[in-house]
Amino acid sequence: MSGIASIDSSGRKMIRVKGTTANSIIESTQYEEEVYRFNIVRVDGDLELSTELGAKGKVKINGEEIEVGKVTDKGTYKIDLTDLKVSTNGNIYSVGNENDVATGTAESQMAKNTVVLKVEGNLIINSGVTLTSVASRAKFRWTKRNDNI
Repeated sequence: MSGIASIDSSGRKMIRVKGTTANSIIESTQYEEEVYRFNIVRVDGDLELSTELGAKGKVKINGEEIEVGKVTDKGTYKIDLTDLKVSTNGNIYSVGNENDVATGTAESQMAKNTVVLKVEGNLIINSGVTLTSVASRAKFRWTKRNDNI
């Protein structure tokens, strides 16, 4: 999707998508336009996840250990991992926050955003590590799905 390709920073974004759900496109195909809300964690470079790093609350970006759950100021740029969390034993990394998952099945309890982890490099997930979306307090793990984009 071209909207995801143009993302150059972490945070909450709204992306306008124009498309169709038709199986074949013909002259009379009607295109629909929709705005989707995303919570994006963007990493510029290689991202490594491991239980050893996770136990310390960290990841490696381009070989350097960086703390998750916060913004790290590198002088000329910032690394925003505010919405990347890790379990205390270091083996489960989750993307997103409470607003990104459902808390129930009623319309008012549905997820508000789609979660995106955008890595502009290699994503290295070492053995024993799970990467998932964040779970709500009620243990729901349903992020907003955009199957039609």
